[in-house]
Amino acid sequence: MFAAFAVQDLGLSTTEYSRFVSGLSIAAAVIGVALGPFIDRFGARRFLMGALIVGAVSHAIGGVLAERTNDLVAFGAVAVVVYLVGQVVFITVIALFMNLCWTKVAATQFAVYMALANVGIATGGLLFVPFADHLSFGQDFLVMAGLFVVSALGLVFFKEGVHAQRLEALKARAARM
Repeated sequence: MFAAFAVQDLGLSTTEYSRFVSGLSIAAAVIGVALGPFIDRFGARRFLMGALIVGAVSHAIGGVLAERTNDLVAFGAVAVVVYLVGQVVFITVIALFMNLCWTKVAATQFAVYMALANVGIATGGLLFVPFADHLSFGQDFLVMAGLFVVSALGLVFFKEGVHAQRLEALKARAARM
C-alpha cells in the first residue's frame, strides 16, 4: 500500500523506497530492542496502549495528508512513526503473551498465541481485499487508524492482574496434585 503511493505519487524510485524501508526497519528493530527493559519495567499493557494511541493518531495524520498533499518529508515522518509504533506493538504483544502463559505449559501456550496472532494478521488482510480497490491510500490509513482505536478500546477491558490471579490459583491447584 505505502510502496505504490511512495513510488507513484511521491516520486521515489523503487530502489530509494527499498533503501528507506530497509533502513527504517532496522532502526525500528534496534529501538524496539532498546525499549525492551522499559517495557518490562513499566508494563507491556501501558506501552501497548501508548503505541495504539500513537498509531491511531499517526495513521489519521497519514490519511489526512494523503488526501491533501504529496509531501515526501511529511510522509517520511509518518512512515517513521508508523514503523516504530509497529515495532512497539509487536514487542509489547509478545510480552503480554508471555505474561499470560502458565509456567507448566508456557512453551505450547505461547506458540498457540503466536499462531493465533499470525492467523489474525492473515485474516485481516483477507477481509480487507474486497475493500482495497474501493479505497484511496488516505482512506486505507484512516481505516488503520480506526482499527488502532478499536484495539485500544479492547485493551481497556483486558485485566492482566485478574489473569495473574487465575494463574496463581492454577499453580496452587497443580501443586496439591
